[in-house]
Amino acid sequence: MSNAQAQQLESYLAVKYGVTLGGNGAPATSYLNSAGSTIWSAGTGYHNNIVALGRDDTSKLNQLISRSVNSGDQITVISGTAMPSSASLITPTTGAMALATDLSYVVMGDNGQSSTTTATITVGTLAGRARSSRIWRLQATGTVPSQLSICVPDSMLPSGFTSGGSALWLSTATAQDFSTGTADTTMTAATCVASGAGVSTGVPGRIATVSNAVLNGMGGVGYFTVTRRLLDHIEISASSNSGVTCAPTTYTIKACGDASCSSLFTGGLTGSLSLTGAGVSTLFPSGASFSIPAGSSSTTISAQVTSVSTATVGVTSLSLTPGHSSPVWCGLGAAASSTGACTMAVGSAGFLFDVPDHYAGASQALSIKAVRTSDNAQVCVPAFANVTRAIKATCAYVNPSSGSSPVQLGAVKLNAGNSSAACDATGQTLNLAFDANGATSTTAQYWDAGRVQLSLSYTGSVGTNDAGLSLSGSDQFIAAPMGFIVTDYPSVATAGSPFSFKIKALAWGSNINVLPNFGQESPREGVVLDWVRSEPLGVGAQSGSFSGTLGLFSGGVADVSAASWSEVGRVSPTARLASNSYLGSGLTAAGNPIGVMGWTHCASEAGGSANPCVIPSGVMAAVYYGIGAYGFMKTGQSGSVPCSNAYFGDPASGSPKACYYTALSGAGSVTTHVQVKPARLELAATAACGSFSYAGQPFGVTARAKNALGAITQNYAGTVARSVNLTDASGNTTGSLTGSIPASAFSLGVASLPSSAGTAPVFSFTNKLTAPQTISVRATDTDGVSSNGYDASQFLRSGRLQMSNAFGNEKSPLQVPLQLQYWSGKSWVLNGADTCTVIPTASVVRARTLNHNNTPASWSTVVSGISLSGGSGFITLAAPSFNGTGTVDLAINLGAGSSDNSCNSVVGSATGAALPWLRSRQGSCASSFDRDPSARASFGIFAPETRKLIHIRDIY
Repeated sequence: MSNAQAQQLESYLAVKYGVTLGGNGAPATSYLNSAGSTIWSAGTGYHNNIVALGRDDTSKLNQLISRSVNSGDQITVISGTAMPSSASLITPTTGAMALATDLSYVVMGDNGQSSTTTATITVGTLAGRARSSRIWRLQATGTVPSQLSICVPDSMLPSGFTSGGSALWLSTATAQDFSTGTADTTMTAATCVASGAGVSTGVPGRIATVSNAVLNGMGGVGYFTVTRRLLDHIEISASSNSGVTCAPTTYTIKACGDASCSSLFTGGLTGSLSLTGAGVSTLFPSGASFSIPAGSSSTTISAQVTSVSTATVGVTSLSLTPGHSSPVWCGLGAAASSTGACTMAVGSAGFLFDVPDHYAGASQALSIKAVRTSDNAQVCVPAFANVTRAIKATCAYVNPSSGSSPVQLGAVKLNAGNSSAACDATGQTLNLAFDANGATSTTAQYWDAGRVQLSLSYTGSVGTNDAGLSLSGSDQFIAAPMGFIVTDYPSVATAGSPFSFKIKALAWGSNINVLPNFGQESPREGVVLDWVRSEPLGVGAQSGSFSGTLGLFSGGVADVSAASWSEVGRVSPTARLASNSYLGSGLTAAGNPIGVMGWTHCASEAGGSANPCVIPSGVMAAVYYGIGAYGFMKTGQSGSVPCSNAYFGDPASGSPKACYYTALSGAGSVTTHVQVKPARLELAATAACGSFSYAGQPFGVTARAKNALGAITQNYAGTVARSVNLTDASGNTTGSLTGSIPASAFSLGVASLPSSAGTAPVFSFTNKLTAPQTISVRATDTDGVSSNGYDASQFLRSGRLQMSNAFGNEKSPLQVPLQLQYWSGKSWVLNGADTCTVIPTASVVRARTLNHNNTPASWSTVVSGISLSGGSGFITLAAPSFNGTGTVDLAINLGAGSSDNSCNSVVGSATGAALPWLRSRQGSCASSFDRDPSARASFGIFAPETRKLIHIRDIY
């Protein structure tokens, strides 16, 4: 069998049993039919989970329903219009339509991307539509099926695609970016059966039947994926479900991208507003048509019903068909819902008023007009003139649907008790004085968050000479939180360790007026956590990472648990409104530990463009533009922010406004913060002398400031670092430890203190005759952060330098023996591990030179070198001048001064070697262990008998 025949056989088996030749992602594997022609090309990037239908008479292949045998749910394809009704006993032709001609194949493979995540189509007629990240490539040869059905299991669809009742499409195209040759086929619910050897299962899914025309239009190769109809439904809302014939009502039309309308459709939409019903006549001041441009999601349209009637509000002639089973949701005087009433009751008289959306707690000026339709024209005339009337006022909760605070008109709270209790149906009756124009004024105030409705009504009587007159009116408004405050946070926290705090939603003007209804909306409003680093600042400061688990708001307060900052310094948690537009009002809110009070004034409107609000470099801020409670806020501001109506809008026409900012993220000064310290210091010691240090000898240490996760806190430097005291953590009683690490030694969280540093640690034995010891060194900074559990250890020896007398002839250099020793606990022994001790020749003291008869000598000798290795060595003295004979008294100045401290009767001068830890009790004069070593070098004198030499010969 040739290679080509083997490939044909493998292709036959792969099509028949749903096998992907070479495995997923194989780059160079193609499929061949029995004639040797390619039915699936290699190297396309779609060689994953291959599934195929085919008719090949030579190989007796007639595969009309198939599914990949790869693990996990897979698509099922069939030549026909429906899946078989049962997954059991399926054959390769069950429920399918025959392929018309021999050597006809349809082969499909995917791009290997996740099928449950989404991407956005950015080009062509489908631009802006959401699709599955998985794309399939389809390659057809021969005659394509008259119908091809593709069933995709629900488990392979993005989660958002299966909620809300929106329709799904199987979108096909001739280009893999879906820019050309596109077509949409609606997908419907089905059971995706699985076929193959030993497979007889079925799973819920969505099926689409692609027509012969679409398949032929691909020209042999095409692509398909699952897309979601982005326009879910239309919301029509108005502030009330009632109106008057003499005044228009403004309707807001919003395009929603999902059932909750938390995702908005911004692809552009046109249509017409309709008001229909028995006896309904309508005027549209600007026409009934509307257009929502691409990039926007809503618009408003004004309509006036001119007849006393009940009108049904709807839309017609939409340029796109909403995908939801309830395409139009109404919210007339209520929150929009799929079951909301779309009827508007229109009378000949009523109250006209509008409470603007505003920040909770802010007092809003309210103008109320009592109007009726003119007797001879569709215009409004006063229903009252120059009279005082008792008007019933009630309030009701819309979103959330319940509450605990009343709306207040003037000084009156709208509930039966005129108290701080919740709104009720009783409300209050207010005596309002109407002027000649039928107008009166008061103020409205609401100390909570949400959408609420204010309703007014009046029924005439004989006593007021207006029996039969009935007026009503209502308006909804949104009261948004002015800001947030972070409270109950610790003054000090540990880097990388959890701490907790609270976030409170606040009304205007105070840090104590909490809004209990915030977070109870449907869908819930929430906040986004962030943080500001207030120390350290400047180049090199690290932002680290900040995280926390935000709980649900209850009573206007949310708990944040498991908050953590990976770095050290000072940090201020912040919060901003997640939606950036509370209940769609356009009002946003933000805050940090300073709440809504104490924001920094940065500019005035009068300054114009030449005087913008300048946000400090590195800070992202919220900027408030307004006067008192009348203002607009924008978050995510940095650099120079225009303090102008043009940038923010005009919140208070005719009044001078100013700009104020507060930091929300980045690095900047915030007066209230959490000080975050390292979780620990990790200390390592560097022995001064190889594997050990001498007692009394400074040794090096390295301290690393780390968080609770073991990462270095690089901000532990500069003003954040603290001085560190070094102590003996082992409780060793043989001596004492001194030493410290200055704060200035830290850089990027690490301080390496060499043994030469002035504050390097030193452990000194109380008794020179102390056996070797191992101590633990602990670092503790002035904030109490220590290396407990991560201490350093240091091995110590009590050492000394020993010199011995030397004898030799006067014509040769003479070596004076040296030995470095340590106290073993029983005796002084050779310290062969010493790799650090270096004795300068300038430290050798030649105290006195005598002739052999003990008279002062005129000859001299010089130190020509000092060598030490493995604890032993020599001082080499040059041969005396003038062939002199006699003795030289020597010492080594191990101190820091210029005079040695030996037992020689004559003290000489030499540069100190600065090795005081090698001093000991040397010579007969010594009673303490602070003496320098000394010895005598003799020239021209034979060694004494005690040397026990058997033979010596001098050669000249």
